[in-house]
Amino acid sequence: EQSPDIMSEKLLEIRANDFTMSRLLWHPFNPNQFWMFQTTGSGLEAATLVETTRIQTTVDDEGGHAVCQLHSPYCVMDGAVQLYHPDSNIADLAWSGRDTRHVLTVHKGGPIILWDLKKDMHHDRRENGGHFTIPTKLAVLEEKGNSQSRCCFLPHENSVAQQDQTDAITTCFATASENNSVI
Repeated sequence: EQSPDIMSEKLLEIRANDFTMSRLLWHPFNPNQFWMFQTTGSGLEAATLVETTRIQTTVDDEGGHAVCQLHSPYCVMDGAVQLYHPDSNIADLAWSGRDTRHVLTVHKGGPIILWDLKKDMHHDRRENGGHFTIPTKLAVLEEKGNSQSRCCFLPHENSVAQQDQTDAITTCFATASENNSVI
C-alpha cells in the first residue's frame, strides 16, 4: 500500500535433492511456462520446459505455497520436453520473438542448435532420469572448440538486406563466445 518496501510472495518451489538447478528462463508470452537449466543423471547440464499447470504439486506446511513433487530424480514431470547435447553442457537459450515454437541453444564447447518445439518430437529414456521428449533440431552449427556463452534472436525483421523472407526458417540471431567478447 504505502510502504517503500518491495514485497514478495513465494508461489512455487521446486525442491532439488539429486540435481542442481542453475537458471530459469520464462516464456516471453506465457507466464505458465519456463525453461529450467539443471544437471541430468549423466552430469550434463540441460534445459527442461516446465509447464506450471501440468506439474504435480502439494502445499508446503509452513509457507502455504505450492511445492513441486519431482517425477524422478532428474525429471520434473514424465514426458517433459528437454533440450540437451550428449557431448556438451547447455550455456544459454533464447525463445524466438516471432515464433515461440523456435528455440535457440548454445553449448559450452559444442554446437549452436535451432529447435522446433512443435515438429516431430521423439521420446528418450535416460538412466535414472525418467522419460523425456526431444524436439526436432532444425539446424545445427558445429562450433568445435569454441565455447559459446550467450545467444539471442534479433528483435527486428529487416536485419539483413531486404529480400524475400517467405522461406526463412526464423529471424536472424546472434551468439557470443569467449566470455561474450566475440559476437
